[in-house]
Amino acid sequence: MTKNNKLNMDKNVYVAYLIGIVSIIINSIFGVSKIVLGVVLAKFGYGNSTLIADGIHSFTDVVTSIVAVVSIKIISRPRDDKYNYGYERYSSIASVIVASIFFTIGMTLFVESIHGLIETGFEIQPKASVDTIFIVSMVVLGLSILMKVIMFFLIYFSGKKIKNDAMKLESYHQFVDSLSSFASIASLLFSLFGIYYVDYFLSIGIVVMIFVVSIETLKRGIYELSDHSINKQTLEQIKTYLKTKFPDVQFTMMKTRSYSDKYYMDLELDIDCEMNVHNATYLASKVKKELLDNFDMMKDVNITFKPICTDDTYNCSHQEEHDVNMLINREETENEMKDQ
Repeated sequence: MTKNNKLNMDKNVYVAYLIGIVSIIINSIFGVSKIVLGVVLAKFGYGNSTLIADGIHSFTDVVTSIVAVVSIKIISRPRDDKYNYGYERYSSIASVIVASIFFTIGMTLFVESIHGLIETGFEIQPKASVDTIFIVSMVVLGLSILMKVIMFFLIYFSGKKIKNDAMKLESYHQFVDSLSSFASIASLLFSLFGIYYVDYFLSIGIVVMIFVVSIETLKRGIYELSDHSINKQTLEQIKTYLKTKFPDVQFTMMKTRSYSDKYYMDLELDIDCEMNVHNATYLASKVKKELLDNFDMMKDVNITFKPICTDDTYNCSHQEEHDVNMLINREETENEMKDQ
């Protein structure tokens, strides 16, 4: 990260960014270790499907961590002429791609586990012995569980602090990965009693976890890309707040659409047709400021007016035309003064 980019992030966001980088490094190390140990254990007569599946699951956390880090990086970038609404949509696209890849990997592991279970059967086979590779594997898995629990709390509270759903989702991935490491330990212990078929059952369990994470990520990505409206609870909170803050204002239309972790809102206000443009603009700016200051996940608000006439329609239209002309004349005068 360059110095300028660092300055664009506040302290909490930068800390979350660093935690995400640490998570990527740790998951990469443990992912490689588990897969290598799984291959080596197979040569010594231990069940290895669970450990390999656990290692691959660790790499799902690597990619979700990358998505979380990228989303933090993107959110810190300002809008520009190329992307007037910001860059957050790239995070949603990445989520859909990653989820699709991992669902495919999970399906492959599922088929292999079923095939191994059919070949092995449910017979008790020769017991494995406790040797150096067994002890090393148990130590690595124990350390993996410890680090996953620590990373779970760090990532969760960091995501909560900066209000980043991708970070909070990543924390749950860390927790699920710790459960898969417990399954790997159980598989190794069962192999000491010659019960190898448990390895395939536990491997299937880890694959189910991969499916859950993939589907959850895919659903969220599609949800964000489809301009889905926000949940009813948040919408009701906004309505209640507006009624409390602006009791004399009638909001006739209220629409929302998701945009990555945030959302946009379109509002239509009923105003008296005799209200001049200056007052209407002031009211709109005040409503917008109140919403953006009190709802952190709201990215922007677009406000339009619906004039309500108490007299005849002609007077309403005449008044609006008069106010608009006054505004145009004032802007032209201001521009001439600037040019001079």
